[in-house]
Amino acid sequence: MGALTARIHIALSLLFLAPGVVALNAASQFAFREVNATSVELTEQGKPVFVYNHGMMLAPGAPERYRRSSYLHPVYAPDGTVLTDDFPKDHYHHRGIFWAWPIVKIGDEVYDLWAIGGIHQRFVRWIARDAQPGFARIAVENGWFIGDRKVVKEIVDITVHPAKASQRQIDFTLTFTPLDRPIQLSSPAKEHKSYGGFNVRFAPRDHTVIRTEAGVLAKDTDLIPHEWAELEAVFQGRRASVRIDSDSSNPGTPQGWCLRHYGFLGPGFPGPTLTEVQPGKPLTLKYKVTLFAKGPAGSGFSSIRWDIDRSTGRLNRIETLVGTAPRSWLTAPATLTLRNEASSQIAWPTQTQVRGGSQPGEVDQTLEENVGPARYGPITLRERLSERSGGLVWDLDFQKAGARTGYEVVLDLPVLSRGLQIFTPSDRGVVEVSRHPTSRPVPYGKFGWNTGLSYTLPLVSVMDPKADSALTIALPPVQYIAILEVVCIDSYTFLL
Repeated sequence: MGALTARIHIALSLLFLAPGVVALNAASQFAFREVNATSVELTEQGKPVFVYNHGMMLAPGAPERYRRSSYLHPVYAPDGTVLTDDFPKDHYHHRGIFWAWPIVKIGDEVYDLWAIGGIHQRFVRWIARDAQPGFARIAVENGWFIGDRKVVKEIVDITVHPAKASQRQIDFTLTFTPLDRPIQLSSPAKEHKSYGGFNVRFAPRDHTVIRTEAGVLAKDTDLIPHEWAELEAVFQGRRASVRIDSDSSNPGTPQGWCLRHYGFLGPGFPGPTLTEVQPGKPLTLKYKVTLFAKGPAGSGFSSIRWDIDRSTGRLNRIETLVGTAPRSWLTAPATLTLRNEASSQIAWPTQTQVRGGSQPGEVDQTLEENVGPARYGPITLRERLSERSGGLVWDLDFQKAGARTGYEVVLDLPVLSRGLQIFTPSDRGVVEVSRHPTSRPVPYGKFGWNTGLSYTLPLVSVMDPKADSALTIALPPVQYIAILEVVCIDSYTFLL
């Protein structure tokens, strides 16, 4: 039995090409250093990652009642851009990346850990400060204190992964254990808001955009459940974003969020309903924070989002964003066809499994040729979609056992309409869709010396002049040269 393995990469991005093959960083070097008696800084390759403030902090000019500890600030994007704020004058109690509740009820008494009213978080001891080539970990025990009385044991465990492809992932595990009496947590019910729990307050910035798995937010929201949320903006002249993913093991998942365009993201737990935590039965919350560096403000770097139909495994949304202008490209789900070049038969999916949480990222399919010799057998297809530096990378991995034969992969992407333009680096250059609703440039990867026609790069761009945006679809550089053929049909779809 022979085996045929083909690997095709398709990179989708906006205004720039996100390569399908990204070189990993050399072994990362993390290090901790004491900034002063109250703060510890983590660096990677000598560049700052964040500062953990374990001592009691008070900014000059801030009221004494807001003195606090146990939070991260500043937090940096991989390019050094400062993403968080501390002691902002509109909310003195906001503090970088922090975890706190506005209502902490113990017996008949109500305290405010959020705005630091009658209860404080204080450092107790270090559990770990571990800097390894492949990760860094900081773990600390804090306490919630009413005066000198400790009422809750708090364990903060943070794991930092090396930056790569202009992004960094930080994992948080927060554990809260009441000591002598039960505690009740909530946000103020009369306000109908969902703040309280895990929170990020953002540094001053311009062109703020908040998005979730449902798309870009037009206004602030409360109590709406989401699996993740992301804020993107221009900080200190550079575009960057922060995304928070709430772990599926968290109670109340998906949690209701507090999302504010003035610069705040918070997956609220438990919201305005009092939730009791018993002594000896800790509350554990887990979150993943991803920090993105997206280049200079004027570079045109953007974000891209997608959705997969979980029943069919078909890509049914590609949405790009530059500044505050989202652009949805697909007018119908994309389709993939695999044609046997020997039998001319089409292989159709018979089994589909979609994996991934808030952003589906993997599809496993079994494809069967509808007719033809049995020796061609079933084909397994694994698709992986991932965001790389603002672009979408779509990896297709085909495997089959049986007689060797060639296959043609056809992707049908319904992204065209009248008013758009198509660019290929060929003799055609820029083509108006309204004037040429159906067209076929010379294929990339075929010799054209005898015709005088050529196609110099394996890419094609769809341009929207009114929105001043474009979607570029390309093959990344690989060791082999694939033949890329572009067919535009009836002002509607691409066949690649």
